Amino acid sequence: MKEQWLTTTDGSLLLGLASLIIDVVESNCEDPLTAMVTSEVLDENHLKEGMKRGLLEVHLKPACVEPKELVYRGVQVFFTEGREGLIAIRELYERLPIKVLSLDYFSLYSRLAKRTAESGVEYMIVYTEDGEALVFEGEKFRASLPGVRSVPALVHTHPAGHCGLSRKDVESGLELMMDRGLMVAAVTEDACAAIMYRVGLLDEEDLLKAKEGTLGGLNSVKFVRVNLV
Repeated sequence: MKEQWLTTTDGSLLLGLASLIIDVVESNCEDPLTAMVTSEVLDENHLKEGMKRGLLEVHLKPACVEPKELVYRGVQVFFTEGREGLIAIRELYERLPIKVLSLDYFSLYSRLAKRTAESGVEYMIVYTEDGEALVFEGEKFRASLPGVRSVPALVHTHPAGHCGLSRKDVESGLELMMDRGLMVAAVTEDACAAIMYRVGLLDEEDLLKAKEGTLGGLNSVKFVRVNLV
């Protein structure tokens, strides 16, 4: 019987909150990419402290979101206008994928990627909006969950030396991003990560180009390869 389990990590908690903030901005701001948000959204320690207090404050500029309270994992998240300690939301889109993968490499991916290197069996990690990570054992040299959408991110393991995204990985990423998912990635035992992520809402022209195999020079979809350690 194939393994599967549910876990909570520093990366999953941070991604869940960041995806909530991004969704609020994208749903309420006329031009989301002009928005600025609390820089502390990328600070896992600030997140833990706020969750202990039962309150997380998110400052936005411009005030395209009416002051409101939402709930994340039983914690109140209060949105209000702010003017200091902000970063451009474009920076959040761009820094978030590497931040999440770096946080979870040693606690989650490294042991799974080691299994992949030894047996060829790949593992899929599904990050949820409520800050959890579902881990699924896949097949030899393949890990897929058809129909999985409406989640912030999908990450899977690759054998060492295969730090890249396949055509099918890119297609899965596009489907995810059509439902406002943020990223897909492949991680190897040698701490290499190939990442596909979006910046702003998925552009229709970019979608068509990517489906045709043109992956360079896109505005709303980016690809990067990084070392996580």
